[in-house]
Amino acid sequence: MAVAAERPRARLAWPRVVAWAWLPTLLLIVVTVLTVTPVVTALVAGFRDAPPGRPGAITWESVRASLGVMAEPDVWRILWTTVWLSTVRAVLALVLAVVLAWIIARTDCPFRNRLEFLLILSFFFPLLGKVLGWALLLSPQKGYLNQLLRHLPFFAGDTGPLDIFSYGGLIFVSVTGWATLLAIFLIPAFRNMDAALEESARMCGASPRRAVMRILVPLLRPAILAAFILSLTRLLSSFETEVFLGTSSGIYVLTNKIYERMVQIFPPDFRTGMTMAVMLLVITFGLVLVNWRFLGKRDYTTVSGRGYSARPMALGRLRWVAFGFVLLFFVVTVVLPAVMLIQVSFIRFIGLNVFDPASYTLDNWRRMLTLRINRLALTNSLVMSIVATTVGMVIYSLVSYVVTKSRYKGRRLLDLAAWVPWAVPSLVLGLGILWAVLLSPLAILYGTLTVLILAHIVRGFPFGTQIMSSSMIQISRELEEAARIHNASWPSTFRRIWLPLVKNGFLAGWVIQFTVSFSDLATVAFLYGARSTVLPTLFLSQWSNGRLEEAAVAALMMTVVVLAVVVLVRRLVHASVRTTTVA
Repeated sequence: MAVAAERPRARLAWPRVVAWAWLPTLLLIVVTVLTVTPVVTALVAGFRDAPPGRPGAITWESVRASLGVMAEPDVWRILWTTVWLSTVRAVLALVLAVVLAWIIARTDCPFRNRLEFLLILSFFFPLLGKVLGWALLLSPQKGYLNQLLRHLPFFAGDTGPLDIFSYGGLIFVSVTGWATLLAIFLIPAFRNMDAALEESARMCGASPRRAVMRILVPLLRPAILAAFILSLTRLLSSFETEVFLGTSSGIYVLTNKIYERMVQIFPPDFRTGMTMAVMLLVITFGLVLVNWRFLGKRDYTTVSGRGYSARPMALGRLRWVAFGFVLLFFVVTVVLPAVMLIQVSFIRFIGLNVFDPASYTLDNWRRMLTLRINRLALTNSLVMSIVATTVGMVIYSLVSYVVTKSRYKGRRLLDLAAWVPWAVPSLVLGLGILWAVLLSPLAILYGTLTVLILAHIVRGFPFGTQIMSSSMIQISRELEEAARIHNASWPSTFRRIWLPLVKNGFLAGWVIQFTVSFSDLATVAFLYGARSTVLPTLFLSQWSNGRLEEAAVAALMMTVVVLAVVVLVRRLVHASVRTTTVA
């Protein structure tokens, strides 16, 4: 009877299985094409004898010319600047992040939950706003903070004493920005450490500092090393801070030099730009391979099945010092630049008396909201970010399902293909997509919003698939098997079982991907056209033309939209949790 009862179900389920058996293979093909093609075209373009959009080939002469570019002393000087500047920033950001994560996760600092929320809020403050805010504060001549400092008796002269357009300024803005992300990354690892390990060290006479340095930090070395490689990889390919704060003062790394050679000079020097792009691509790929080789296959256990304690470390009177330190960090990273953006967005011209009511106007906001190009940039940004994020998250969910829940033989290759963009700098990814489009029948799409959407979908693969995999791996396959017993098709099962269960992870990934897409300049710097300009490229144009008052309005609009989306999604998540709890 059991066999007889199984046959009808098998006959009903079989067509559904066959009908959707092609999905994993289709995903593998699509994801591989989307992620690998830009890398291959970028590498090919570095040795090609013609600019994008023109017939050409790789010849011995073109290869020799590209190798000649690599051998130039100026290129090696820029490469060295890229390496040492990125390393210094990564180390300083990591040290600051470790301190912040330790205070919030391991001590009895007051209001730790609220301080953690402030860190998350700082993450959602767009980088372009931070860069402009600190440029307005620490510009050598007209910087508001510099003007205040020059009133002090020991700071004389008409400029300074601080200069944001310097190596120090680049390091400061990058370190404060990256420390936020790294601290958020490290807090869970610090929080999951067993406090009994520190307490044992204290009982043996170790000071709090010694307990942290000799017990906590060594045990968390894998997480700290992963955070360092993460920050170093991203800082090597950083573009926005360098192009706005470095180019004007002659500070060049690979990214802003690539942009200068291909956009800011005439005629463009495509060979030098693409050769530098290949060099940058090789470096970042090498770092990712190092990370995979030394951390990817190891197992590090800091919490076991034996007794687990998460008691915070008592700081005594220093607890309020720790609170003040984190609060000061938030003021520096968010409050000061945000206040400057608000003030400058209403001023007629930078340099006017800020205490004179006649210096203020609504014209900057009126132009932003009424001029066609500005409204087009805002509309394009919203459409691009919403479409790219939504379509992307659906694709990432399907990829994560195949990788974590299916028995598809190519799931490892699919996972690897989804991670390829992680090793590709955003600027180089944009260049690769530019060449891929211009050298294919899709050239008609160049300069359209479609290409920008495609670029952001490709860029989001690593993070999107990772966050969805983390959500899906926690769900048992028994739920899917129960749905199949009741003759539910796979699409119905995925839509009605999987997506509701991973909804919170989906929304979290959606809001982060939206935030990055809405304010990202590097990915689209080479891809946008007159009708596909977005707020970051509008910001670049306004900065380049000296219209910093209007650039402040654009930065504030990015901030307001991002924070509004964060608040909306947060309410949706809380409403979902309340509904689930009541049910």
